Amino acid sequence: MARWALGLLLAIGLILSLWLMGDREAPSLPQPEPPPEAAVHPDYWISGAQIQRYDADGQPLARLNAEELANYPDDQRSELRQVQIHREPVAGLSWDIRADHGMVSGDSDHVHLYGDVRIERHRQTRLTASLFSDSLDYFPEQELLLTDEPVRMEQGPSQTTGRGMRAELDKDRIKILSEVRTRHVPRD
Repeated sequence: MARWALGLLLAIGLILSLWLMGDREAPSLPQPEPPPEAAVHPDYWISGAQIQRYDADGQPLARLNAEELANYPDDQRSELRQVQIHREPVAGLSWDIRADHGMVSGDSDHVHLYGDVRIERHRQTRLTASLFSDSLDYFPEQELLLTDEPVRMEQGPSQTTGRGMRAELDKDRIKILSEVRTRHVPRD
């Protein structure tokens, strides 16, 4: 009988121990520290920003205006809101680019524009073409606009649509890269 009571007591002790240990969480391994986050807040911002770019002779080449500019210290990029870029006239040809948003790379060699991007090409004071896209990249040193997005070009009553565009501002060349469709409306 003593053995039976001792066995029952050990069985109850084992069940109680297992039940109590089941409520405990297994010890966790130490987790690695997450990488430091990129700067979430700008180190400065400018309301009504105006940036002028000059050529080697000190003549104005382009002007960037933004309703707001915020600079981020992690990579020195600047984020823009309500962006306007005006390419000064060369041989009577000028370009105006507008977008809801933009981002200037830290080394300022690339401007990514997005949100209702509109480009206007003017000869003298006459509008000769309007282009529309959701986003594009502007490379000021190369005088180059690029996009892989759908694009629409209007010249008077005629319209051309397609996917992707390459515009060389200094050479007055616009090339729609693929899926090109044109609707030509003759002038009266």
